[in-house]
Amino acid sequence: MRTGWLLAAVVVSSAVAAAALGSGSSPPAPPAPRVAAGPIEPAPVAVAAQPGAQDMHQAEGPAAAVNAQAMASAHGGSKLAVEPGSVARATGDGARTVAEIYAQATALEGKAVRVAGRVVKVTPNVLGRTWLHVQDGSGAPDKGDFDLVVTTDEQPKPGDVVVLEGTLARDRDLGAGYRYPVLLELAKVQRPEAAK
Repeated sequence: MRTGWLLAAVVVSSAVAAAALGSGSSPPAPPAPRVAAGPIEPAPVAVAAQPGAQDMHQAEGPAAAVNAQAMASAHGGSKLAVEPGSVARATGDGARTVAEIYAQATALEGKAVRVAGRVVKVTPNVLGRTWLHVQDGSGAPDKGDFDLVVTTDEQPKPGDVVVLEGTLARDRDLGAGYRYPVLLELAKVQRPEAAK
């Protein structure tokens, strides 16, 4: 904002000086700048906690609140959208429910994990991948262990029931405030019929 004011002051001063020099008198002083009485603080923004996004936004203050609100609306955790028992559990090696993945994250880190669930949110083309939020009816919103974030090269649609197999990452910090307690990375997407 200061740069704009300074540029305007220079333009006005130059025009006044040119007019004054043409008349043979000295130019008048430029007008005094208007300065606010104190620092301007952005209004605080309330941000609702997002399930499954613990410690996702570490910065503090009004700017962090605005940043957190923008990220929560774009990539934040989903609301509980799948009823318990409505999605059949994945089978085979490494098969877990979403809640089990959260509970066993330390032991499963770096290992192949399979999970069946309903796709509740799809965000394509972020960091070269499609980002999914998947729920299977396990877990609870108050614990934040009901919604699993998954990266893939495929693009299922919201509402699709899929079996995902990928590598589990724990405490993944992608920078810019994007931090995930668990993340299923580079998952292959299968339909339940094809997964058996």
